Amino acid sequence: MQRKVVVILPERRDDEVHALFHSGYAETASGDPHAFITNGTTMTDLGTLGGTGSEGYAINASGQVTGQAGTGGTEDFSHAFLYSNGVMTDLGTAGGYSSGGVAINSSGQVTGSNLTQNTGYAEHAIVYTGGAMKDLNSLIPPEQAAKFTLIEGVAINDNGQILVSGVINSSNANRVFLLTPR
Repeated sequence: MQRKVVVILPERRDDEVHALFHSGYAETASGDPHAFITNGTTMTDLGTLGGTGSEGYAINASGQVTGQAGTGGTEDFSHAFLYSNGVMTDLGTAGGYSSGGVAINSSGQVTGSNLTQNTGYAEHAIVYTGGAMKDLNSLIPPEQAAKFTLIEGVAINDNGQILVSGVINSSNANRVFLLTPR
């Protein structure tokens, strides 16, 4: 018989729980948000990237976490992060000013989104792999790229396949795409 673990988090106003996994870890963001992980006994604040807050969105079985954290400065833009072995690493952007990690696989590959313009709103799906952040729109053949825009990576499996929300450019219709690396 498999035992189920229930983790009760401290009660705080406006708590948001984004993920709970079989490893027994939970992560949440609240108030002046700070992502944290817990093993059911202790809570570890993941910190920020120099800004005012952080939010964790996904955790893998190894305890690596991704999300977004403020970078400080006058604008305090958020960047995607990878928290691993007690260190929060800034994953940067793919040519934009703000990014956020939404999903992570067991290899530490992260997918999410990137805001590509300071004015207006142009969100593009991203992947962080091999130490580099990439706009997923730049990885598809040009003849297909004109037909749709990939907006946000929402899941990534251990084969590197990415589930992406996007839009058909001609009709502005929302669609879901499955990207498979070659």
